[in-house]
Formats: sequence, structure tokens, C-alpha cells
Amino acid sequence: MIKELLAFGLVSFPAIFSIVDPFAVLPVFLAMTAHDSPESKRRTAIRASIAVFLTLTIFGLAGGLIFRFFGISLGAFKVVGGLLLFMTAIDMMQAKSSRTRTSPEEEEEGIHKADVAIIPLAIPLLAGPGA
Repeated sequence: MIKELLAFGLVSFPAIFSIVDPFAVLPVFLAMTAHDSPESKRRTAIRASIAVFLTLTIFGLAGGLIFRFFGISLGAFKVVGGLLLFMTAIDMMQAKSSRTRTSPEEEEEGIHKADVAIIPLAIPLLAGPGA
């Protein structure tokens, strides 16, 4: 039992880490907290991390119930996810920037926002649809 859990953790952690991709959100975090003190930046990062953990845990545990409630089958979800990945890949091959990332206006709004830990850092940048 423990061996299976360890194997599952070793397989799932790199997958989740690459989907969450905290390194891609780092420039946005630095831009939004540019005028904050180091202690404030630390608190923002901790709050965002806790929010991401709770969000992913809740959806991980209750994901099946949510799918059943809305009548979505796993096969349909896989097809739609594949189409979204395909559309993103086509945009990348055409050297277009992804429309799902933040715009300069959103980043500017985030700079002047009082608290950016939950929205937009935790949700949707870190715990977005892919995660």
C-alpha cells in the first residue's frame, strides 16, 4: 500500500508541478508585488500557495462528483482537453502569444490591486484549468 502511494506520488508530482508551472508565474508575481516589502511579498506567496493547495485538493477529491453533477463524462472531458491543447499548440507553432495568458492591462491592474494572492495569482494563474 505504501509502495503504491509512493509510486503514485513520484508520478503525479512532476506532472502537477509542470502544469501548475510556478516559474512561469514568477514574472507576474514580481511585477504585481514590485512596490511591496519583502515581508508582504512572503505573505502573498504563502497565501497564494495555500489557496492553490486547497483548490487543487478540493477539485481532486470532488472532481468526480462535480462531473456527475454537470453530466460530463470523462471521455468528453478528454476530447475537449485535447482540442484545447491542440489549439494552443497551433498558436505556438504560428508564433502567436497565447490568448489565455495575462494581458498588459491585467498586469497593470494587478499592480494597483490591494491583494493579489488569491486572484489572479492562485486562481487562475497557478490553479488554472489545466491543473
